[in-house]
Amino acid sequence: MDRSLKSDAWIAATLVMLAVVFVALVSLSGSSAGGTLSSGRTVLVVSDTLYLCSEFCKESATITANNRKIVVHPTSLIVDGRKVGDLDEAACAVEVRVKFGTITFLADGKDVQTTLK
Repeated sequence: MDRSLKSDAWIAATLVMLAVVFVALVSLSGSSAGGTLSSGRTVLVVSDTLYLCSEFCKESATITANNRKIVVHPTSLIVDGRKVGDLDEAACAVEVRVKFGTITFLADGKDVQTTLK
């Protein structure tokens, strides 16, 4: 076999392997963030997205994940500027989950009903 063909085959195999590693890393990616608001409420975000940004300010938490803006207020949940659910002000812990583009909420370990589809 010609040396240049062996070299080309090695380069192609290396590129295929790098592509497989990249796809695996993207598939297994995910992140989380958490904070405590001034009321003592904790807000935890778990996301499978590549990009996650969170900001905790006094009584609310603002999360950007998968190009969606999620805001946890003392008594309401907002997604992309639209109220999607109510939150008991006495809830001590709120968890926001973003998985495969679906957003779900838990308050003190119990599902929060939302109008999200």
